Amino acid sequence: EEPWLVFSGDSLLIGDVGRPDLHVTGDAQGQARLLYASLQRLLELPDHVVLYPSHYGGSVCGRGLSGNPISSIGFERGHNPLLAITDPDAFAKALVAGMPPPPVEQQRIVAANRSGFVGASA
Repeated sequence: EEPWLVFSGDSLLIGDVGRPDLHVTGDAQGQARLLYASLQRLLELPDHVVLYPSHYGGSVCGRGLSGNPISSIGFERGHNPLLAITDPDAFAKALVAGMPPPPVEQQRIVAANRSGFVGASA
């Protein structure tokens, strides 16, 4: 059966890709190379596949994100500048360059995500 949609999570965003520095500290270059490999797998999907990312415009999880909540693999392949980079090391260097600092609460957010914390205790 032909795929028709993908939930890309924090990897492929609309107009950008996820940040490699938010969930693992101290190895942004290595995490960026892993992200590159994940993106290459997503790019194996047909152009018509609808893309639903976890974040869009207004999120600190990417730079220059579109406010549109959906896209397609084909549109991102043709318009997302980071997807045009074909070398993993060049991709990592471009992604990490000029990256803003993580949000102040990032470590608390990561800890809550990993523990399954869903709200204030009663």
